[in-house]
Formats: sequence, C-alpha cells, structure tokens
Amino acid sequence: MDESALLTEENVKRLYDEAKECRRRGDFRPALEKIGIALSIVLEQNAALRGLTVGDPSSDDAIRLTGFGVHANDFLALQEFLPRVDSHGEKANAPQWKQSRFGHPGNWTETTTDFCLRTFVDVAVKIQDAQWIPGAIDRAVLYDQWIEALTDNVEIWTEVAKEKPRNTLTLGALMGGALAFGETRREVLRTLARGETLKAHVSLATESSGDTAKDAFYGGGVKTGRVLSLMILADDPKGMQFGKVVASEVRVTCKPREADLIKEYFPNLPVIEWEPE
Repeated sequence: MDESALLTEENVKRLYDEAKECRRRGDFRPALEKIGIALSIVLEQNAALRGLTVGDPSSDDAIRLTGFGVHANDFLALQEFLPRVDSHGEKANAPQWKQSRFGHPGNWTETTTDFCLRTFVDVAVKIQDAQWIPGAIDRAVLYDQWIEALTDNVEIWTEVAKEKPRNTLTLGALMGGALAFGETRREVLRTLARGETLKAHVSLATESSGDTAKDAFYGGGVKTGRVLSLMILADDPKGMQFGKVVASEVRVTCKPREADLIKEYFPNLPVIEWEPE
C-alpha cells in the first residue's frame, strides 16, 4: 500500500499528489515547493510541535522529531532540499529559495525529489496525530518588570565621557574604557520620588573589577548586585533610555502584562518579586 494513503489532511494529500505529478513531468522545483507547503501545513497543525519552519535546517528540531520515530538525518536533509515556507506573515505559504545555499538547479533533480517525496510522507504520517503537550513560556511573554522607588530622589543615571574621544586609533582606543575615553561623569536621566514606578527591563549591572584593560578588552568586570542596569521601555513618555540605579533604592517586581490574550488565558497571574540571576 502507498503510505501516502495514510495522510489525513485533505490539502496535504492534494499537495503531495500534485508534487508527484510535477515529478513525473520532470518539474522538480515546483515539486519541491509543493512538498514544502504540505510540510508547513503538517507542522502548523501539529499540537505537539512549535517553532519549526520548513526550509530551516536545525539539529535541535531534528532531535525533537526523533521522539516520534523520525530519522534525524533524513529530516535534516529534507529541510536542506526544500525552500523556506513561513506559516504566518506576508509571505505565508510562499516558497522562498536561497540561491547562495541550496536553492539552485543542482539540487532540483529526480533523485532529490524522490527522496523528499518519500521522506515527507514518512515524517507527516508519524507526526500528524501527535497529541498536544505543554510548552514552557518565557517570563517576558507574560510579565513586565517594574521598579518602585523606596526613597525620595532616586537617581537613574548614565555615564558619559568628560572629554571627547580621540579619533586616532591607538592601543588605548582598542582597549576601550578609561584608556580610550578618559574619565567619565554621571549624567542623571531622571529622578524618582518615593513610591513612583517605572517599567523597564532590569538586570544586574557589571561593575569595574579594578583592572581597566581587562574589563575593556576581555569583557571583564563583576556583578556585585549593588547596581542595576535599566532599559526603560519605548512606551515610556521619554522614550527608550539606558541607565543605572542603586539596587537598594528600588524594589523590582514582575507584573502581568496588560494584554487581552494574557488576561484571557492567564487571568490569575500573581505579581512576583524579581529574582536576580
């Protein structure tokens, strides 16, 4: 029995049959394009898989599919032979070839098309009925970070050079830091009153280790936790800004984002304290 008879999605089966007809006529490029679109539909409708894109070879994706009995090497080769097919956006279901890599006539052959037809059916049949599994959600998808001033006159600052950087390329310029720019001064971006809040991306700031050359050239420095780095988000009235703040002068929390989808599907998310990493 032709294994393609096991394909359950009507559009997928139709595209596969059209690809076989193109192959019979010797039209290998359109055959591969139809296989790509069919595989995109299979991946998009699969409840157990997320983030796979046709024509984007990924060893991680291949490993994920081995749990369904798919041969990883075959899947990687299939991905290399197929055009990229996005499932969303302006170019949804529009095959896109990248000539500089594999999108050229040298790969549009009878042998490769037969391989792709055979491998597509094997992959599609094995994953088309996979059951839904939950996926971990990044905190940034659900939460925004907020800082709250614990005292009056909390300063958010940045550091700027006291003197204009030298234009001459010197060892000091290559090393960066104080060797390139000389001393710096603190420039206050804004001052917060007690209880005032501000939405920002927060992380631990890297402070000087005391060895300027090491810090600049090797990316040294230490994260003591005394100072926080802030990226004040673009929806703030003053626009996106980058600054620093003393950690002990603010409280950082993660609050559920104000988005309808989050309110609908995650209605009881609590506010949580930010845990530095």
